[in-house]
Amino acid sequence: MTRTPWTLARRSFLLGAGLTALAACSSPAGVGGADTGSTGVTGGRTGKELLLYLSAGHDYQPYLDVIRRFETDKGVKVTVQTFQWSDLQQKLTADFLSGDTADLVEEPGGFWATRFGADGNIMSLNGFLEQEPGFLDDFVPAGVQVRQAGGATYAVPLHVTMGGLVFANQDMLQAAGVQVPTTWEEFRAAARAIVAGRPVRAVLTTPVRPSPQAR
Repeated sequence: MTRTPWTLARRSFLLGAGLTALAACSSPAGVGGADTGSTGVTGGRTGKELLLYLSAGHDYQPYLDVIRRFETDKGVKVTVQTFQWSDLQQKLTADFLSGDTADLVEEPGGFWATRFGADGNIMSLNGFLEQEPGFLDDFVPAGVQVRQAGGATYAVPLHVTMGGLVFANQDMLQAAGVQVPTTWEEFRAAARAIVAGRPVRAVLTTPVRPSPQAR
């Protein structure tokens, strides 16, 4: 069975590779039929269903809303299954051995994508990305580079999170005439205003290392 290859509309791709997908060596057409398009993917798929693995707790309502819109627009059923990270890694290992894999998988932002790609267990996204020049420009470069190896892109970031609160010295903020920041731009501007001409060690801190966007 052959079918027309997928086109790579930018926001449709959010539901495809954009879900930091380990596209697990299955066709982009969905569970159960065939695809031989410009992406270089072959395999049995009908194009009527996609199986998506997410980390437990990451089935956020905005993601589910996008999935529902995708289902309506494309006529494709998306089945979401959630796992703890450790369970997900075990599930994927078992899936790879059995040959029965999900279409899309969220990974924890480490080296799952490149490791599984090097093993031949997941597909490169290059064929899709070639259809949408500049797509990767939407992402923080470091978040993309960690998912690339040997000239291949195996996943793209789903989201960038900051897992903590901002602690501030209110007296210093008031003296500098600035408010507690709510964005990285405001954070940098407030820090510069406070330390201007002063040997200050720390005024605004976060309990975890900030993302590359904050540098």
